[in-house]
Amino acid sequence: MTQKGKIQRKIESIVRESDAANSILQIFKTGLSATKFGPFANLITEYIPNKRFLRLEKFAEDLAGEIKKIEDNIDIDFIKTDEFAFIFEQCFKAASENYQKEKLDAFKAIVINSLTDYRLDNYEREFFLILTNSLTVLHIKILKFLCCPHEYLSENGISESLLTGKFTDFAPAVFQGVMIQTIMMAFDDLYKYGLISSDYEHFDDKNTSDGFEKIKDGITMYGAEYYGFISPPRFFK
Repeated sequence: MTQKGKIQRKIESIVRESDAANSILQIFKTGLSATKFGPFANLITEYIPNKRFLRLEKFAEDLAGEIKKIEDNIDIDFIKTDEFAFIFEQCFKAASENYQKEKLDAFKAIVINSLTDYRLDNYEREFFLILTNSLTVLHIKILKFLCCPHEYLSENGISESLLTGKFTDFAPAVFQGVMIQTIMMAFDDLYKYGLISSDYEHFDDKNTSDGFEKIKDGITMYGAEYYGFISPPRFFK
């Protein structure tokens, strides 16, 4: 068996042997085995572990490629510390549990920035890591929109001409497919964390003819610091 095959089998065995996986699998086997939904059991034991392995493999390949680009800027001694080992291990664990590109990119950036940016101490790095785990993709999208509105709109194929009037008027076009109530709640979450300057109600009160006018002061210095930590360093752009 190849090394890759051994790793995959190991990951699958860990998932199969976990209490949670066994409990869920038993429910499906007992309750659904005699129905057309029986294949759900295979989803638990085969498809999910394999998809997780492939995601981790891609995450590792991408991360290795980015580390090569910055190897001259890395403090080798820092790599040997328990602090970096924790960051590295937690980011790989998070990569196995999250499938969204935005989250995976954030965890890759955390590893890279931990290796190259020493302005933050270990407590803040760990806090930002845990915070990233708790935030949703929508939270991250909002932060990017407030930090880099032109870049966000360009990447998502959204015309800047749409950003006029109240935020309520153009928010559905900026965060396509998301209900306005969900956007409001996500804004309020970020405000409570101190990452943006006002909650949704106050943010929406800024009614000007230029949509960018209400965006430019939307993120706090703390929010910009956090978003920078979960974003690729500029020399990767």
